[in-house]
Formats: sequence, structure tokens, C-alpha cells
Amino acid sequence: MSITLDYISIEPVKPHIAVQIVAATQPLLTSYDWWAEPLMLEQRSADYRLEGSTRIHLGGYGDVDVSRSEEALMVCRDTGFIVSKLAEFSKKYKVSWKLTEIGSDVGTIVNGKPSANLSGYVAALCTNLELPLSRAHDVLKKHEARKD
Repeated sequence: MSITLDYISIEPVKPHIAVQIVAATQPLLTSYDWWAEPLMLEQRSADYRLEGSTRIHLGGYGDVDVSRSEEALMVCRDTGFIVSKLAEFSKKYKVSWKLTEIGSDVGTIVNGKPSANLSGYVAALCTNLELPLSRAHDVLKKHEARKD
């Protein structure tokens, strides 16, 4: 299953602000242990909007055998982290975001606050997990081969 969480600024972003936001994502490439793919942003030249896409599900990737409970835990973890970072960027840089999954709107972030729809989307991903979030480090270590 290759499902991505897609995010795009609702309005154009001034190039000097876009550079700052993109630069703020760079340390996250190494400081956060991503399950499948990192949060990445780039500015579209046609309309100056920032956009990105992160694969949030690892399942079906190469020879990595992941249980549903592990996959659900890690999708919850990374999705929550992405939303928190976009909310941080929204508040600091005054940029609003629209998020989608498989082309369906899952919500927005405006003035640093996720919409009720987006909060509900994240909550639904994190409800009834079989493993606690505190086990995320163990799951990451167990599936270290996912990075090969």
C-alpha cells in the first residue's frame, strides 16, 4: 500500500519565506526517524505555492514484512508529526495548508491550527492502536532494513 499525505499552501508564498520554510525542513531529514518518507516541500514556479508529499505507509515496500499493528502505529506517529510541523510553519510564517490523502481533502491548517476535519483525521488514525506510541522506537529499530 503506497498512500501519501499531500500538503499544499492555500495561497502563494513569497520566495524569501518559501526558502526559510524549506530550510526549516532540512534538519528533519536526519533528526527525525521517518517510517517511510520525510516531510519535503518545494515551491511551484507556476503559482508560488509550496507543496509536498510524504509516503506514510511502508507496507509492501521491498522485503520488509510489517504487521498491521506496527504499520498503524507508525502511520499515526508520522502523520501527527507532519501535521504538527505544518502547524508550526503556519503559525510562524503565516502560511495556510490544505492536506489530502488519495485526492480526498483531509483538512486544513490556518493560523497554526488544524481544522476540525484534520484533527479528526489524525485522531481516527491514532484510535484503537494495538501498540502504544511509546513502542515506536522499538518498531523503527526492528525494521531498520526499511532504509536499505
